[in-house]
Amino acid sequence: MSLIAELQRRSVFKVGAAYLVVAWLVIQAASIMFPTFEAPGWALRVFIFVTMLGFPLALTLAWIFDISPQGIVQVDAGRAGAWRFYAAVGAIAALSAGWYWFGQPAVREVAPDMRSIAVLPFANMSGDAANEYFSDGISEEILNQLAKQRELRVAARTSSFSFKGQNTEITEIAKVLKVRLVLEGSVRKQGERVRVTAQLIDAQEGFHLWSETYDRDLKDIFAIQDEIAKAIAKALQLTLAAPASADPTAADAEGHGIDVEAYDLYLRALGLLPRRDYREIRQAIALLERSVERAPTFARGQAQFAIALNLNALYDPNAPVRALRERASDAAQRAIALDPTLAEGYGALGLVATNTGRDATALLLHDRAIALNPSFAQAHTWRALSLRGAGRWEESERESRIALDLDPRSLNIYSNLFWHMAAEGRHAESRALAERKLALDPESPSTLLELALLDLIERRNADAHGRLLKTIRDDPLARQLVDDVFEALEGRTPKGPVVAAVSARASKLFRPETNPYSVVNAAPVILLALGARDAALAAVERFAAEVGSEESLRLRGILRIALVSAAVGDLRCEPRFQAAISKVGAVDGLAKTMCTG
Repeated sequence: MSLIAELQRRSVFKVGAAYLVVAWLVIQAASIMFPTFEAPGWALRVFIFVTMLGFPLALTLAWIFDISPQGIVQVDAGRAGAWRFYAAVGAIAALSAGWYWFGQPAVREVAPDMRSIAVLPFANMSGDAANEYFSDGISEEILNQLAKQRELRVAARTSSFSFKGQNTEITEIAKVLKVRLVLEGSVRKQGERVRVTAQLIDAQEGFHLWSETYDRDLKDIFAIQDEIAKAIAKALQLTLAAPASADPTAADAEGHGIDVEAYDLYLRALGLLPRRDYREIRQAIALLERSVERAPTFARGQAQFAIALNLNALYDPNAPVRALRERASDAAQRAIALDPTLAEGYGALGLVATNTGRDATALLLHDRAIALNPSFAQAHTWRALSLRGAGRWEESERESRIALDLDPRSLNIYSNLFWHMAAEGRHAESRALAERKLALDPESPSTLLELALLDLIERRNADAHGRLLKTIRDDPLARQLVDDVFEALEGRTPKGPVVAAVSARASKLFRPETNPYSVVNAAPVILLALGARDAALAAVERFAAEVGSEESLRLRGILRIALVSAAVGDLRCEPRFQAAISKVGAVDGLAKTMCTG
């Protein structure tokens, strides 16, 4: 009898087919259930291996035993084709073992584009919305550790966290953030225990490079973050630098240092800073103040406290600016003293220098921050502002583009680059940037104002009118003034009284949280549209006079840089304009190329 006939007689084909169908169903179910119960990444692989080994075992049992009227009986093993059958079964078992032992992801040479990563906010699996900040903080800390690697480009928190709660494909996220790798995961916090699951995905190839699950006591959270970051670095064939001994996180990993409550307060504050809403910044300051009181040696807490104080001085219209900047400088210096390798400390101190018009000092501090953390997008932005104030426009644009590349969903970075281009008369590029920014936040007052002013310059009055009205909230006088402007533009009312009214409200036309560049440009652009060139120059001169006044402390550093782009270049070659720029200590790097006559 042939081997095929013998296999049919012993029902080996039937048993094998049934086993494969059941095995396929079981593996499909396991691939769904294992991640749901946060099983480690190797568990599914072992399960599949055991299932594969069961196949040759089932075939062997079907060959040896038969179901007869007398029950299960052993069949003569020496019948036709036995040795060929056992050879085939052995080959199947060997292939299964080979798949398991030699089919592991190989360590391979990492392509240059693989040295780019986005860390997505980890999913909160705790069943308590109050723990959302904690899962976000895990992602933040891993991001911070990876960003220290000069070989690795890390997408900024603002952009990677913008996908939170969205059902966006990993490939699309990677495309938007211009990265090859994406880290995602989940956090389950229960009492004093925490489980963190993380997986690293190659978005281009569509497969997992690495995954792991960590169960720890909450006091070991820094150790978890460090362990995950190092595992990712190993997958990328990188070596993370050892943390500085002065860094409190190094102590925390050993079980002492900052307490859990102080760290919780710090994490809560981080989520309140990106939108630059001064009300949220106030809340962040209150949280960080409590955090550094509980943990005065926590360097990153001190640095974020300094950054928050800086931002409040810039965005809050009622802030005690001088006192805030003194506190910010003090907190930043403490952060640097505690950890000389902490980029955020130098960035915070540089921001104080930027906002007080000390460009040379600011550039040195921002250079140091970027050297320590090349992926620190905000430091690149702040450096770009100081370069512009020093008249180094080409370098400023390059720096702004680096920042946008690292943080492609940051509204502030878009605004800074918008006004840079607008000042050079690159209106089409400016509009494209503003429209991309508007797609990220359709209600952004600064974006609406930017587009409205560009509309006025290009004589798109109807569009400008609608957008300007959208930037005004609960200010009937401003709404009436905007309506009057467009009635005057259409010739339905005299321009003289409208010009006087715009001039009188030059610095208070729009909401205080609107980007300072827009505030400085609004009145001159509107006045130019009304044909009042002298009044537009007078508005620029008044802004320049305010730079030195106590009342303008809030905008002093940014105001002098914004003046360089005032009226987006239309007034640049006027001697009165150049005198105003000189008065505030800014350098107009565009005058040489734009004012040749």
